[in-house]
Amino acid sequence: MKSWRLCAEHYPKQWSDQDSEFHASFSGNDVACELLGEMCWKYQVARTVPGRGTARYKHFAEMLSKYREQVIRPQEVADIIEKELASMKGIYHKGFLSAITKAFWMM
Repeated sequence: MKSWRLCAEHYPKQWSDQDSEFHASFSGNDVACELLGEMCWKYQVARTVPGRGTARYKHFAEMLSKYREQVIRPQEVADIIEKELASMKGIYHKGFLSAITKAFWMM
């Protein structure tokens, strides 16, 4: 397991190299399946989203796009995540909390 210090030193580099690009892309137009697939692959959560290929991200991307113009206050985050986790379970018959939270973080 990595030490706290190593993780703390690694994150600023990860932000500048990877996260900032995803954040900028997610801040653009509607969330695209290809972008969502790339993010899930890089964060090693792609296997948690049921299906094959980029088409599996269709409903996930549509759900995220609903929030594009919405300002989410900190006190709303947990309720929104729980609501959308249940929504995705209804569609995919499986939850993928880690992928959902990472995608919301990028938005």
